Amino acid sequence: MRRVARILRTSLFAQVACGLVVAVLVGELWPDMATDLQPLGDLGNCVAVVAVSRWEGALDVPRAKRVLDGEQPLAAPASPGSSGPSSGSTAVKAPAVERS
Repeated sequence: MRRVARILRTSLFAQVACGLVVAVLVGELWPDMATDLQPLGDLGNCVAVVAVSRWEGALDVPRAKRVLDGEQPLAAPASPGSSGPSSGSTAVKAPAVERS
C-alpha cells in the first residue's frame, strides 16, 4: 500500500491516469453530476495553456495582468513580417457571399 501511495504522490502519469479513471466512472455512474463538473475541465484547460505559455516564455505577464484587472489592453505589437495591427495570426477572411 505504501508503494502505491508513493507512486501516486510522485508520478504525474499515475495521477493523470487515476483522474481519467475517476472521470469516466463519474460520467458513467452519475451523468448529471459529470455535466455539472464540466466547467472544472474547462478551467483545467485554461490553466494548462497559461502554464505552458509561461514555461515557453510566450506569455506577456504585464499585459495579462492588465487584462485580468479589467484595464484596456494595449494593442499587440506587430511582428516584423506582418502588415497592420495583427499579432501574426493566420486568420483568413471568408469570401463575401452575394445574397439575393
